[in-house]
Amino acid sequence: AKLWFIGGLVYRDVPDAEATAFKVIEARAAAKLKNPTRTEVGYVHYARRPKYFGLVRDGDWVVECVRDSDGRRVIEAPAQVLGQDDYDRKSGKRRYVLMLEKMKSFQKMPLSRFRGRVGKRLPQLDRPSPRTRPILSDEDADAILRMWNESGRLSRKR
Repeated sequence: AKLWFIGGLVYRDVPDAEATAFKVIEARAAAKLKNPTRTEVGYVHYARRPKYFGLVRDGDWVVECVRDSDGRRVIEAPAQVLGQDDYDRKSGKRRYVLMLEKMKSFQKMPLSRFRGRVGKRLPQLDRPSPRTRPILSDEDADAILRMWNESGRLSRKR
């Protein structure tokens, strides 16, 4: 897939007790940034390895659906995968991290607006809580990617 839709996320930082291990991974990802003046390292982390980790590749695009502090779901601008990593959480468990290259400033789109724009084309994403899935069609992936312009602002085009 050229694009992955990642649903079910909540804004959470890596726990403070794991900060040292995470900083090493973050530094490696920062060295891979293609445009460090306009982009920064972003990440998605999990306590268990998600099934999609075996399928996503470096360079794939990701669109995240995140629940914000008000409880509303928003869609973040597309980000590009820099890599996957994991580290020991000092409890015998591992933390799995998907490292992303994100725009430093971008506009979020309310899920309701996103659903209105993709509903006919991708009915599986036209749900109150869409699930993680690859967008297999290049045409569908391009339509989603075009919802934002190169600077991360929402495009006026439909």
